[in-house]
Amino acid sequence: MAAKDIRMKVCAEVFGSMLSIKLNAWEERFQAKILEARREELAHVWDVFITSAYNIFLLWLAPCVVSVVTIVCYAKVC
Repeated sequence: MAAKDIRMKVCAEVFGSMLSIKLNAWEERFQAKILEARREELAHVWDVFITSAYNIFLLWLAPCVVSVVTIVCYAKVC
């Protein structure tokens, strides 16, 4: 959320001063600033998605592993 706040702050700054940005031809400079903030935000979002994917994988895998281990232990005892 901190990265999103930074990006939104930069976007609000650009929208607020659009006339002076266009007048002085600073579009590329502000575009680079926005894209850098967006890259940072997307890196954080990607980390959250990867962590969520691992968690979901482990939650779905756990019952299968417990079942297999239980059957193997039962087979070895009998």
